[in-house]
Order: sequence, then structure tokens, then C-alpha cells
Amino acid sequence: MRRPLLLAALAAVSPLGCHAAPAGGDVQIVFAADQLGYLAPCGCSEHQLGGAARAAGAIEARARRLPTLFLEGGNLLFGTLAPKPDEEQQLRAKAVAIARSWAEATAGTTRRFRRGPYDLVAGAAFADSALGSLPPVSGGEVVKVGGVPIGLLPLDGPPAPGAAAALRKAGARVVVALAQAPRVADAQLWGQAAGADLALQAGVDDPVQDTDEAALVPAAGPPAFRVKDKGRSLLALTLHLPAGAPAGLVVPEPAAQRAARANDLDALIASDRARLQGAAGPLRELLQKKLTELGARRDALRRPETPPAGRAVAEVAFVELGDGSPEDPKIQEIFQRYTTLVAEQNLAAQKDKICAPPKPGELHYVGAAGCRDCHPDAAQVWDRTKHPHAYQTLVEKGRQLDVECIRCHVLGYDQPGGVCRLDRVGALGGVQCEACHGMGSAHADSMGDAPMPIPKPDLQTCLRCHTPDNDTRFSRESYVSYYLPGILGPGHGKPAK
Repeated sequence: MRRPLLLAALAAVSPLGCHAAPAGGDVQIVFAADQLGYLAPCGCSEHQLGGAARAAGAIEARARRLPTLFLEGGNLLFGTLAPKPDEEQQLRAKAVAIARSWAEATAGTTRRFRRGPYDLVAGAAFADSALGSLPPVSGGEVVKVGGVPIGLLPLDGPPAPGAAAALRKAGARVVVALAQAPRVADAQLWGQAAGADLALQAGVDDPVQDTDEAALVPAAGPPAFRVKDKGRSLLALTLHLPAGAPAGLVVPEPAAQRAARANDLDALIASDRARLQGAAGPLRELLQKKLTELGARRDALRRPETPPAGRAVAEVAFVELGDGSPEDPKIQEIFQRYTTLVAEQNLAAQKDKICAPPKPGELHYVGAAGCRDCHPDAAQVWDRTKHPHAYQTLVEKGRQLDVECIRCHVLGYDQPGGVCRLDRVGALGGVQCEACHGMGSAHADSMGDAPMPIPKPDLQTCLRCHTPDNDTRFSRESYVSYYLPGILGPGHGKPAK
């Protein structure tokens, strides 16, 4: 995972140089980045986040309130730099559906889309075709949003000092650095060097685990932000730009973050009050002073901040895209057309595929039926879990012909002895014994003398499928407290009765 970052309570940031501010107004910037080929939740677990249909609902609602500039920081189309050969056709179709979805989602805004390395996986020509009429971020431009000129400065590395000056000279009221940077802290440093008012960062360390969201407002530089990847959240910046305001932005701490800090102080106060009851002498006096200080800090956090009068202000909000987020029906329709298309394409691509049997002596899958005779207690425990029904979940969602989904819902997809074709799952549907314990042919042929490849699966085994985007509630804590008790029983991880 990446960087721990803090948002200061109030930061007044002045870019390089001072100038008389032009007439202003209220406008909004909505930022998304690192979608990584994420179109919609797969639906195989509860409480999944994100999706273009939910983002559209949030963007459209905000655009009705204020003139809106939508900025996409890059890495929209693909989620891997090296697609598997059998997935390439589907991922291209998905990229086209993603581009169409975001075009629909942002139709009511002024919009610009950056390109990152994950947009160019299928080549620049494909990216041009998929993104179509969505306007790219040029080398530096001024766009008008509700009559307010906003400068956009794309950065791929440390800029020349004062790089934003040309945009200010062209009339930009606010200059936004769009940085393809390793970390949000780098984006802040680059924005500071350029003389930008704020920086928005895109860039991926790990496309599977890199899911954090961060906001950084140091005292000595422009505020810099990123959002959760795979479309889990949006950043909304409401800019209040009064006429004649001096250069720079005042950034109040988001109300939700202030409330969270106040709640943390409540917990400390409760703890110190408990200690106070048994304290005497100097310790009691020290605790009383500390309680007074903590109470004052908590009360200050619970009072609304009042930015200085006459200053340009940026109000920050992270918009979570969860279960309760409204979904745009037009984008839901795009997703359904995509699902139907890839099902047809994948079936056609595999219609002449020959499924060869395992080679002599080759380690291969045997299926749960081959485990039951020797492990009846374990099989009974497995029968009571959700794992045997994983393939049926795909069928119910209409995703059983999706090569991105199938690997975690059947046994050994495209591996020796496993499922070879989407239309020939047979008895190998579901998350079976060998999905966790590894190929069992040697163990079965030796009547149990040869050990299973993974005798005791651990958290990392589960994380191959229970990724943050597929299962938002899966963590080390939930693995221990919820998942393990649900899959272990007498004769399966516990002593047989």
C-alpha cells in the first residue's frame, strides 16, 4: 500500500508570483483517476463499491448545482499491462464500454481526460478510437467553466520552476496540476515547483492492492489529492472564487474528517476520565489539565470552520460510490450490452478449442468428487459453505461466460484437469477443495501418501480471489473472525469428533 497522509485544518497556499485576481464565481472540479478497467461491480459479493453507473449519478447531481469541470487523471481503460491472451478480446470490448460509460457520465460537464500507461495497453491507435470524442488534456491549456478560466497543467515529472506562469498570463484564475506521479506527495512537490494552486495525482503502485485515498495539504505547498482507484470514489472540489481575491486557495478541513478527529478525542477523554477516578495528587491534577485541553480541542473541531473573508476557498469532499449510490440507467444498459457481447465473443472464440487430457505424470486437478471417499468429514463441512455455489452465483448474474470472472468460480480454469471451456464446466463448478489446496492428482494416486501442494491454506491463498474490489469486507481481521469459522469444521481444519 502507499502513503500515510494528513489533511491540515486550514492551509492558505500562494503560488509563485502575485497578480490581481479577475472576476470570480463558484465552480466545481470533479476528479477521478486510475479506474483500471473497472466498469461495474461484479456482483459476486455484498457491498461492492464503484462503477461508472454510480459515478454518473453522483456527477450528474453535482453538475446540476454548479458549473463543473470533470478531470480524469488517466489509467481508465485497462487494469493490467500484460493481458492474458484469452482475455485480450474481452478487455478491448470492456475498454470501449468504459469509455462510452464515462462519456455518458460526464456529458453535462466541461471535461478533460488524461492518458496513462494503462490506457495504452492496446496501443495509441486503440486508445484514440476508444476514447473517441472525449477531449484529452493538452500540453497546457485554459478552459472556461461557468465563465471562470481554469488552467490545466499536465505533469509527468518535476517541471520547470514557475511552469504555471504562462497559464496565469493567459488568464487562468486557478491552475490545476494533473500529475502522473509515483505518490501524491510527489504531485504536491511538482505542483509547488510549477506554481500551481492545487495538484491532482494519478499513478498506480499495485493494480490489485492499491486502493487508498489521500489528501495532503502541507503548510508550504499547494494542496494535493488522489482518490481510491477502480472508481470507488470521486473527489469533488467546490471553488468559491470571489472577485478581487488574492492569489492562492484556502482549504478547510472536510467536515467528515473533523468529525472523525473529534470522535477520536472523545475516546481519549473517556479513557482519561476513567483513570481520573483512581488518581490522586500530581497525577490527578495532570489528568484534569489534560481533560480540559482535550475537551477544548474536541469542541473546536465540532464548530464549523469560517474561512477568512475575501479569500478563494476550496471545499473538499470525497464522494463514496457504495450500495446506496443511484445508478444511471443509460450506463446500466451499456454494461448489459457489453455482457451480452463478450458472452457471444467468448463462446465463438472457444467453439473449436480442444480440451486435451493431462499428460502422463503431469500434476493435475481431480475435482471434489475424487476427495469425498477419503475425506467425508471435510466434504460435509465444504458442502455447508458458499464455496460450492460460486459458479451458480455467476449464472444468476449472467456472468458465467466472462473470462475475467470464471477463474475464481470454477476449478482450475485453463489448467491441467480443470475447466477448459466456458461451455463445459460440468462437475468442476464452484470453489472446490483443490482451489485452496492445489492440484491433488499425486495425493489421490498415492492414496494420500503424497502431501497436497498447500496442506494449510492461509490468508494469501484467499486473497487470490478475495481482492479489495471483489470483496470489500475481506481483511486479515474478517478472515480470522468470520471466514475461517465459516469454512472450518471437525475433520476440516479441526480435530474430527
